[in-house]
Amino acid sequence: MRGGSLAEVVATGAQRRSEASAPLLACVVTLPLGFAVLGGPVAAPIGLIAVVLAVLAGPALAILLAHLLAVVVVPQPTLGSVLVLELAILPLVAVPLAGRLDRRDAGVAWLAALGLGAAAAIAVIALDSYAAVAATLVAVAVLAAYGLHRYELVVTGLAGATNGGDR
Repeated sequence: MRGGSLAEVVATGAQRRSEASAPLLACVVTLPLGFAVLGGPVAAPIGLIAVVLAVLAGPALAILLAHLLAVVVVPQPTLGSVLVLELAILPLVAVPLAGRLDRRDAGVAWLAALGLGAAAAIAVIALDSYAAVAATLVAVAVLAAYGLHRYELVVTGLAGATNGGDR
């Protein structure tokens, strides 16, 4: 094991889970509110579905689901609708960074989420079917998730900035 005893690892994991609860609680408000703004009060429960998925499966899948559901709720996205969605999911972006969030981490994570929102808007405008839009969003989400994972490895010192780092 790296960096300490089993008790220290378990304590650190418990502390990170409790720090992650604040962004998840914020999502209980922001996601239903964001979907209500996008699609009316009937769409608010869709935001709660994304929150439940965040708790059960993690924030990455919840962010992807929120974007996929937004494609259904808002068939013709505008800059305003993309901005509302990105602001609504911002607490989900902060979940993995809870406990060590600084401006640079928040900026990188928010830019990745904004890129996913922009890809959603472009895909809805350019593609004819929801299946093609969903496939595009999945591909962009995979690339964004890998980029954030790589960024986290570099920040924590587990990998170098290039070629996997020196070990």
